[in-house]
Amino acid sequence: MPRHGITQKLEDIKPEQVFEAGKATFNELEMEIYKMRPIAFLVQARTTGEEGLILANIIASPFVSEMSLTVKSDTASQETVDATALKIFSILEKHLGK
Repeated sequence: MPRHGITQKLEDIKPEQVFEAGKATFNELEMEIYKMRPIAFLVQARTTGEEGLILANIIASPFVSEMSLTVKSDTASQETVDATALKIFSILEKHLGK
């Protein structure tokens, strides 16, 4: 299963901001948000492209001051998953003001 993960330390960004930026990012990319857990600062979304279903989640941890993005697919190529992860992360950073 192709998978791509990105973890980044939170510098002056609260988990609530990551949660809101995650929702905005997935909406901007027209990905379907299918699960939100505000108490856990988790947003999960999915999209279907030429290579099938791609799943993504953004989560922020208040305990270790970091956020993570994970993108995976059972059908899409590693290159597609990597490109999707980088695109999501770029837009997420824009919504976080980075």
